Amino acid sequence: QPDASLLRRLVRPDHAGPSYTGEVRPGGATAVVRWSRAMMALQKILCPIDFSPGSRQAMRAAVRLADEAGAELVLAHAWYVPPMAFGAEYDLAAELAEEIRADARDSLDAAVREAAELGARRVSPRLLAGNPAHELVRVLDHDPAFELVVMGTHGRSGLARVLLGS
Repeated sequence: QPDASLLRRLVRPDHAGPSYTGEVRPGGATAVVRWSRAMMALQKILCPIDFSPGSRQAMRAAVRLADEAGAELVLAHAWYVPPMAFGAEYDLAAELAEEIRADARDSLDAAVREAAELGARRVSPRLLAGNPAHELVRVLDHDPAFELVVMGTHGRSGLARVLLGS
């Protein structure tokens, strides 16, 4: 079981209540952590990642939680090219979508290696295709073993979000 003091250090050093939702802000990045003493025996953690500073910080927090609990950590990334982004140039869009998928896979694999280097003992990737919010909810709906989601509060925006996902 993870030590409750680790969770308090991640969230807020002076909080000793039975549950808490808060933000972790080391290095200027923000990650949201929600925990309760009832969740201390974690088995499986989902950490959506879009490779932004906030999601990388969330990954670091998830690695620490997974390490303390001996839990499996799943890093998930959803890439998405909106159908209207390329209009009638569908062939170009399909070719570009394949390149984006391959880049997303490479980046996700690098994140898994980084998580392992940070101490995650059981870490695996989950590459998703589609609207990130919908795909992450679908993952949680289909796998009730996830007991905790650790995610950054801000991801990509603008053109980067359209082309690379969040």
